[in-house]
Amino acid sequence: MPVVHVVWHDELLWVWARVDDAPYSPPVDLETLLLAAPPVVAGEARITLARQRPLELDLLLPEEGRWVTRRVAAVPLGASAALSLLTRGVDGGAAAGATVDHARSAAVVAAQLAARGRILPALRVTATGAHARWEPAPTDADEVLLAALASDQPPAFRCAAGSGATARDAVDAVVATLVDEIARSALTGHRPERPGGSPVVWRWLEALGDPSGTTPILPTTAVVAGRIDAWWQSSAPGMERAQLCLRIGEAPMSDSVDDDKGDDDEPTELRWSVEAGLVDAVDPDSFWPATTIRGSHVPLRTRRGPIPSPETLLDATLAAASRIWSDLGVLHGAQPHGRVVLTAPDLAEALRRHGTALEHLGVVISAPRWMRQPTRLSARLQVTSAERPPWSPGMFGASALVDYRWQVTLDGSDLTKAEMVLLARTEGPFAQLRGQWISLSERDRAAAATLLERPGADGSGVSVVEALHAALSRGDELGDLPFDGVTATGWVAALLDGDLELSLEDVPAPSSFHGVLRPYQLRGLSWLVFLERLSLGACLADDMGLGKTIQLLALLAAERELDDKPGPTLLVCPMSVVGNWQHESRRFTPGLRVYLHHGPTRVDADELASRDDVDLVVTSYGVLARDVDGLSATDWWRVVLDEAQAVKNPTTAQAQAVRRLRAPRRVALTGTPIENRLAELHSIMRFLNPGLLGTAASFQRRFAVPIERSGDDEARQALRALTKPFVLRRRKTDPGILDDLPPKQEMKIYCNLTKEQAALYRTLVDRLLTGVDGAVGMARRGLVLATLTRLKQVCNHPAQLLADGSPLAGRSGKLAVLEEVLEEALSIGEKAVVFTQYAQLAHLLAPHLQQRLGAEVAVFHGGLTRTARDAMRARFDAPEGPPVLLASLRAGGVGINLTAANHVVHLDRWWNPAVEQQATDRTHRIGQTRTVQVRTLICTGTLEERIDALLEQKSALAETIVGTDESWLTEMSTRDLRELLTLSADAVSDA
Repeated sequence: MPVVHVVWHDELLWVWARVDDAPYSPPVDLETLLLAAPPVVAGEARITLARQRPLELDLLLPEEGRWVTRRVAAVPLGASAALSLLTRGVDGGAAAGATVDHARSAAVVAAQLAARGRILPALRVTATGAHARWEPAPTDADEVLLAALASDQPPAFRCAAGSGATARDAVDAVVATLVDEIARSALTGHRPERPGGSPVVWRWLEALGDPSGTTPILPTTAVVAGRIDAWWQSSAPGMERAQLCLRIGEAPMSDSVDDDKGDDDEPTELRWSVEAGLVDAVDPDSFWPATTIRGSHVPLRTRRGPIPSPETLLDATLAAASRIWSDLGVLHGAQPHGRVVLTAPDLAEALRRHGTALEHLGVVISAPRWMRQPTRLSARLQVTSAERPPWSPGMFGASALVDYRWQVTLDGSDLTKAEMVLLARTEGPFAQLRGQWISLSERDRAAAATLLERPGADGSGVSVVEALHAALSRGDELGDLPFDGVTATGWVAALLDGDLELSLEDVPAPSSFHGVLRPYQLRGLSWLVFLERLSLGACLADDMGLGKTIQLLALLAAERELDDKPGPTLLVCPMSVVGNWQHESRRFTPGLRVYLHHGPTRVDADELASRDDVDLVVTSYGVLARDVDGLSATDWWRVVLDEAQAVKNPTTAQAQAVRRLRAPRRVALTGTPIENRLAELHSIMRFLNPGLLGTAASFQRRFAVPIERSGDDEARQALRALTKPFVLRRRKTDPGILDDLPPKQEMKIYCNLTKEQAALYRTLVDRLLTGVDGAVGMARRGLVLATLTRLKQVCNHPAQLLADGSPLAGRSGKLAVLEEVLEEALSIGEKAVVFTQYAQLAHLLAPHLQQRLGAEVAVFHGGLTRTARDAMRARFDAPEGPPVLLASLRAGGVGINLTAANHVVHLDRWWNPAVEQQATDRTHRIGQTRTVQVRTLICTGTLEERIDALLEQKSALAETIVGTDESWLTEMSTRDLRELLTLSADAVSDA
């Protein structure tokens, strides 16, 4: 099949053809092709060729490995015919070649420029006379597009012999020709009103609207053309044009000396000169000073050719620039100056106020690199300490002194005290330091001066607590100076680096502790002791099941074997684990006197301060919020938060109550310091070490937003460095932690929907997509979240959504799989825990499963009293107890031991993998002797399967201190929601 090509030559688009796209195929007799009329092949690109006799055109074509000149038959097309060809197709049985596609792309760019108004009228003076033209005025973004178009250009597009055009030349020529044609076509029939003044201007404007482009223009056009070109240059900022350049440098001594001073010994302030000139568009490194331009002809060029009047262009652009920066006014006019001389403060202020506006105008500001990129001072903290901390005789409350010094750095190099004083006293934005000029902001110098007056700037000793808080706060009190980190020696360096071997002294297991502490638990005890000696809060964030409870109990037992006479510790925990603390303390530390502060018969909170018969007071977060006035009036020896993620929201009553408690020692126990958002970590650390991570607003700005929205690795690493000394996290998979723990087998089971489920699912999705476009703000987010909840309920069972009390059998793919899993477990005498986020679903399933399995099925939920919870857990642990426990994720996922079971089923997905893992660890923990099998049920082709991949990513991110919640789903576009929620073809069971 013949393939049609086009080539650009002499401002014409020439059309020619060859048999196919093979490099050595001979050209086709185009006249024969034009006269032929075979049927059009459906779906192929088509071109309607002009019915005119072809002309001869010499082309450079590859033949037998070399380039040769061949004369071919080609049809020349002017701008109008070329535009018509490129906006239609090729017929006559021919296909369009790559050169046609390329020309079409250039036509699209031309049409876009014209539609956006990125064109300007121009007047070109050539040997044949003056010509009116519409020319493209591309933005920088357009220039990038044009450059990309040139880089993809087929070589055949410019294969006319003797043309010598580059790919970019050809693209620019085609776009300019088509822009001119498009503009003229739009103006057809719209004649401008005759203006006053020069008849040349009238002829020029008239010619711009002439479709033929042949309106004659008077020959006396040189002056007008020069002025138009100057206006054109100042009106069309872009990458390819001649530009006004302001070159900044040190003023000559004759300009810098103030003759009025008279005292030769008085130092003269250095001044700076601003010199104007033009930069050649073709050679951006060139600079033609104004004095040279006005004194002689200079060969300044643009891509459209030489500039007719560079002096006119210079004055026009200087006039425009001086309207922004008035000091430039002396550089043009009747008696223009060669340069403007300014003091450093005046120059810096002018660049600050006018630099951006000048750049938008297209002015190039040429200044020394150090002036264009001001140097930023930064602050670094130096902490010097001994190899080991010099503890006082007692176990707790030591106050070791360290050397603590603030250091100003410049480009990573420390400044001496004399240099810091010099910079602080420097007036103006520029200073000479170590033989080099630097540019400094007033804010940096002021901040450096303030730092010199800070305590510790002179190296005086302070307590380690003061030093650590100053170091780890990343210099929140440094004003505008960036914080460049901490350098430390000795045991402080070990603490900051997480190398605890140099800092921790082994604390032996207390003799009053009834049990065996594993090596990693002894290290945890030593770590708690170490931080409490420094009055620093500690977050013990071991995996669930690694014994955070017994490490805390060991700490309480250890301190009572020394001479410190500790007071009572207040421990706050969820109501579901209050009984667990009482049980564990009786088992491991029977000597501890434990008081449960809850229930209607609890004593007044303020009476606890005067009691000397209590070592550990255990209460719940709910009771704390109610009794906060009395509990916060007591000076506790220590406050411990168990399941500390309960205070992740700093605005809740229980989080506010926790922050009111008074104690010099603070401990947080949690397996998930970050469940959803980084703000949760900030809330916990705000309790442990107030002020360490700054205010909530500064934490959001410095860490949460960069990490959560942008994945900023530098911010993530900085946050890890800040929190590492205070967060001890060990995982079951870490070498040497739980080598004797049985394996855990995790698997995902994909379930199909029944036809009933699929019909309900589609109905909910259709309703959402119909209503979501008309909803905005909170209404839209609420609609999306409500629908997502209902879709998850449908995936579980239709009866959960309908709440109609209808029978359950045979209506849910998940229920069918659950029945099989439980029947298999019970057949070999093993127990199972089934987690769901919906307590009502557990109540719905229990009687059905009990009848199907022929065995008792218990339901563990948040509505049970403490006594009922403890009794149910004890019955489940007993061999004769119920073999299946349906547990709500909130109530059963924290603080309890369920090692009697070795089968775990997650019936529905939670938005947070960490919460699911925490629930799984109720069974896979110390005391488990059998392999734990964890099954997660997922409905194929639904939102559950699509979100599962995202949950996997979230789990990985949580390990690097980052998190998101489900709110991102509410911000999805309607199209993205449709892709997320629409059922796939394999979602429904064939049964």
